[in-house]
Amino acid sequence: MSLSHAFTIVKTIGFANEINPDLQAKLMELAFHTFKKPTDMVVFKPISNPPQPHETETAKYEDERRTAIFHVRGLPKKVYAKVDDYGEPAKWDEIYDKEVAEDLKKSGIARFVMTFMLAEDY
Repeated sequence: MSLSHAFTIVKTIGFANEINPDLQAKLMELAFHTFKKPTDMVVFKPISNPPQPHETETAKYEDERRTAIFHVRGLPKKVYAKVDDYGEPAKWDEIYDKEVAEDLKKSGIARFVMTFMLAEDY
């Protein structure tokens, strides 16, 4: 997976309303730099007060490196970011049923969709 292709960013209402814009930008930047094969999910966790020894701002990986976990200072709630790969748009007619391919084309989405959501939205 390379996000050098076009991608669409989706933010749930909870993420957009409950996470301040500066923190949103930080999470989006971290996720963008973290999404490389095989990583397709990033979990952002708040840092406790006082911080626990395991809560470092360095990524930890689980699930054969498919999931990256960051502890983030100032984050009020757990946030998930995931990337979905819909395949090359030029091949959608070969990959999907005709109706699904047409819906994807009409939707205006790109090959990759990066979704940011609160844990309770997942």
